[in-house]
Amino acid sequence: MSIYKNYNMEEVQSTEVLDREILEDARKKAYRILKAGEETLIAQKAEWEKREQAAIAELHQRYKARTEITRNEITIRLPLDKKRMYSKEIERILNAAMTNYLTALTREKLLALISKELQKQIAFCIEVGEFESDEFILYTGGLDESEAETILKNVLPPGTWAIIEQSELPGDWRLPALVLEMSQVRISASVKTIAEALMQDKRAELVTALLGNE
Repeated sequence: MSIYKNYNMEEVQSTEVLDREILEDARKKAYRILKAGEETLIAQKAEWEKREQAAIAELHQRYKARTEITRNEITIRLPLDKKRMYSKEIERILNAAMTNYLTALTREKLLALISKELQKQIAFCIEVGEFESDEFILYTGGLDESEAETILKNVLPPGTWAIIEQSELPGDWRLPALVLEMSQVRISASVKTIAEALMQDKRAELVTALLGNE
């Protein structure tokens, strides 16, 4: 009986030793696995940080390049924008000055302007052989009937012309305008076109007169 007990005790002790060895071996393997996993995570983290830094550096480089391009575009564009703004302001000043000038003219001077322009247009048509008809349709704007007839009498010889129809030009005509429509030619004259032509032909002189030699 004693021998059997001893044998059982030795078997139990051997089993416990084997269990401890198995557990220790499993613990070591688990430690190695965890250690390897930790090292992998550390390596991945380092790689991610490296990629992140590279991406940030690339973004900074792109931003710097784009900023430089934008700065160059602005540097080039600013003088053009300034020039356009200056030209726009000059145009506004010229138009305002011309409007003020025309508004200040007496009615007689306005009618004299359009009469002179119509006379010039008729003379040109006669010169090129296009003024052959003595009858025409008359369109007027900013003129009453008596003013239109007075202008026509000043530019056409008496008894050589006749108005076969008369009507108003469409639109709001604050400045005098008239049109002679014949079978082969249409002659028009208006204070507005006279002013526009003057501004086109004498622009430099007008700018100098208004602003000086800037």
